[in-house]
Amino acid sequence: RRSFAFFAIVAALTIVAAVVGWTVVRHNPADAYALLPADVIPPEIKRSLHDSNFAVSAVDAPAMAAFIITNNVKVAFLEFGGCVTLGLSTLYVTIFNGTMIGGVAALFANHGFGTDFWETVAPHGFIELTAFTIAGAAGLIVTAGILYPGRMRRRDAIRINAQRAGVLITGVASMLLVAGTIEGFISPRRLPGDVRLTFGLITACLLVLYFGFAGRRERSAAPPPS
Repeated sequence: RRSFAFFAIVAALTIVAAVVGWTVVRHNPADAYALLPADVIPPEIKRSLHDSNFAVSAVDAPAMAAFIITNNVKVAFLEFGGCVTLGLSTLYVTIFNGTMIGGVAALFANHGFGTDFWETVAPHGFIELTAFTIAGAAGLIVTAGILYPGRMRRRDAIRINAQRAGVLITGVASMLLVAGTIEGFISPRRLPGDVRLTFGLITACLLVLYFGFAGRRERSAAPPPS
């Protein structure tokens, strides 16, 4: 909560990039090849994302979950590590992730599978995207210590901000462990779209409750006036 301003900056950039990616690819699908990496563009979309990319057996689920967790942690630490470039890499990864999400979503929407795309991403997506946003915020916090130390010595500002960011990035790793487990074991299951979407909305509500209220100290009631 104390870092909400940094979180809001990264979240806003992600949303704007996603909207741009969506709009561009929705109106001209060929632009996806200029906007997105080739490895995330499906060669041919004849089935929904859930039917084409998530046929994972129970035997393969642990390996898939481990792979997803490892990859997501790498992305998060890359976003956080952008502080060594004075935040430039953090902003780049943030914009790249947002553009990719919006662009790929538009590709499936163009073929009539837009709703399924979000239903497939929903179970793990709220936790995963929130974790990436926090990782970016942590990177900007360290960057702020470098660029704007205020009245403190720069090394003291960096140390204090790095400790603050370290707490956040530790939480990010835990969140990605949960998100990867959901993506490996729950998202691939042949569940109705409404069930997948509801599961995701429940995780979103739990995130809001946790980050909004966890750790708050109850204020004692004021004594009655004498």
